[in-house]
Amino acid sequence: MISAIAPIGMTADACLALLQNSTIEEHGELMAAMTDPMNALISFQQALATGGVSPQMAELHNDVLVLFDHPNGVPRFTYALVREQSVVAVAVFVPTDPIDGTTCFNSGYAVDQRHRSKGLGKEITQKAFDELTEGFRRAGFPGLYVEAIVSTSNEHSQRLANRLFSDSPTACTDEESGQPALQYVRRLF
Repeated sequence: MISAIAPIGMTADACLALLQNSTIEEHGELMAAMTDPMNALISFQQALATGGVSPQMAELHNDVLVLFDHPNGVPRFTYALVREQSVVAVAVFVPTDPIDGTTCFNSGYAVDQRHRSKGLGKEITQKAFDELTEGFRRAGFPGLYVEAIVSTSNEHSQRLANRLFSDSPTACTDEESGQPALQYVRRLF
């Protein structure tokens, strides 16, 4: 059974080996352009409706589904917020380069257009942080970082990242797309 991120009983070493065996460098196609998390939301909604995925209930939040998969060989954790039997928002996490030797996940989030401006992006991202923290702590990790790389033109995502990740982002260039971006980093524990 998949827990928040790691199967119950998986050791930190086993979980770390799983993450380290797939690096972003090996799978550069994962982020060939500025990733649009809306694609993940739409794909998840479609796959769920057709039975193409079988997510588990999250441990801490009964309105969240979690799916652990390996598209293109890269571990991915998708947390989906459910309202009235529909997925209305997702937060997606893939491993990226460690920060000061500590595991880090790049994240993306999206809200169904019919449900925007209701705080659901903030809600699913915070609930995903809760689930990740619980799972990684239980697996014995000493800490965990999350980051969001947000286009400088995406003001809505910048506001959410300012609230949940960091209020002092670092200007950067998205490595894959070459677009100007902001990096928001938060240590979850």
